[in-house]
Amino acid sequence: MDGPSTLRAPVDVSPGSLQRARATGRLPSAARLSPLCPTVRSSPAAALLLLVTPLAALADGFVFRLEPGVALWALDAEHIQAQTSLPAGDVQTLFVEHTPSAAALTLQVGYNIREHVTLSAGLTATGWDLLSEARGGAGLLAAEVAWHPAALFPVGQLGAGRHLDGALFFGAGYGVVGEKRAMDGLALQMGLRAEYVPTPGFSLGLSLRLAPLHFSRYVTHWNSNTSVPLPKSSGGVLFVPALTFAFRLPVAG
Repeated sequence: MDGPSTLRAPVDVSPGSLQRARATGRLPSAARLSPLCPTVRSSPAAALLLLVTPLAALADGFVFRLEPGVALWALDAEHIQAQTSLPAGDVQTLFVEHTPSAAALTLQVGYNIREHVTLSAGLTATGWDLLSEARGGAGLLAAEVAWHPAALFPVGQLGAGRHLDGALFFGAGYGVVGEKRAMDGLALQMGLRAEYVPTPGFSLGLSLRLAPLHFSRYVTHWNSNTSVPLPKSSGGVLFVPALTFAFRLPVAG
């Protein structure tokens, strides 16, 4: 039998111990488990426990997100004009040329499930010429689902053992944009987000949001609710590159 110097202490793999190790980012790998621990060597259930416990140790929680950025429009005046009987150039001169790039802000509230998926609702808003009578702006209200692929790697709780996060998101909702003329209808949303998470309660990073526009009507007079239907939809895309700041409030299990 080998001498005492060759022996290694067994690793505690009880659920409570693994959850504490997971929360501090010190979960041992299978390669580090002692060969003197027959539970791990011989039991498939114990091996499965090592995989399931990291997910079980993560907490759900609310996420409040603030994203200041800039709204960049890509609108197709010819495609919209072709669906109307309005005078030539109406869409270009009275709508597209009066829809400039401007500062934008996205506000979201969501619920994160085990750090893997976030369900949220939010508003993206932008405006221009706000101090004039001819002020214009846009708003997109959407429901959204985000997937966090970094959570697949069990290297520690977000903000404790793991400080980087990323997400791919997709959503849909109602949007409206205009000044002299306007459009409204369906607006999709999709994009990606990369964040640094210094603590479990706060993160900051960068976001790129794309909103393909499927507006169904072109409004010529808001006050009289005069509009022209767009049977082929408006087309066009809104791009919103932004900073992102998130505040996380865990929910006790």
